Amino acid sequence: MLTDDRSRFIDALTPGDLLLFDKLQHAGALIQFADNAPCSHCAIVVSETEAADATLPHGRDAVAITPIAELLDPDYIHSVLALRLPGASERIDQIRESVHGYIERGAEFEMLDLLALAPSTLLRAYHDHKFGLGPRGWRMLCGSLAAAARGVDMVRRNDCAHKLTCSEFVYRVYAEAGFEIEVLEPLPWRSTGRVGRRSPEHALRQMASVVEDRVSPGHPGIRDQIVDPNLVTPGDLYRSPSFEVAARFVAPMPYRG
Repeated sequence: MLTDDRSRFIDALTPGDLLLFDKLQHAGALIQFADNAPCSHCAIVVSETEAADATLPHGRDAVAITPIAELLDPDYIHSVLALRLPGASERIDQIRESVHGYIERGAEFEMLDLLALAPSTLLRAYHDHKFGLGPRGWRMLCGSLAAAARGVDMVRRNDCAHKLTCSEFVYRVYAEAGFEIEVLEPLPWRSTGRVGRRSPEHALRQMASVVEDRVSPGHPGIRDQIVDPNLVTPGDLYRSPSFEVAARFVAPMPYRG
């Protein structure tokens, strides 16, 4: 179902649905470019009218439950895609329990994670294009990104242990409710070509592979997952075959009289 009516879109949702946002902010456009996906933010529906997400706090902790109607503000979004995970509505109590657990623990949004993951997502998404740089230019770009990523990663791993991104939060909630979300090409991304020990791509893989499970260490729903929750992006959720399309909302263009 495609609609520009907020009420109709909300009525089509089921608790447990995944919401993927195409936002209007410049930061959202950069995330979409790096992830090669039409979404930059995500949330999970927890009731008939509310959704939970992790985002930059505004006088509150990162994880919060917000009326869905507020998340559909046409001043901030272009569109929202609702995906349905089979069986999620039957486990909504476990999903809500997980969400409230993050709220009670005071989890914080981790902007540095977005910066640290950017090099790997760029390499994964655009390795075959190389932006017309040629082999030498591509190696130089990879090396610069790897150096920047290592610096960011050192900062974030020495920081608070209860920090996460929006997609990491959603993935963890589903995992803790007993779902295994399939990620088609999980980070750290592996090149199909030969990668030497000192190559930039090897450095990026090493940077990503040492990320520890900061938020839910030892949780059985997380421990048994093949995918590292810290490295899940909105694009991973968008491309996952675990979900089915439920509805799409396109914000109406504002009237300019």
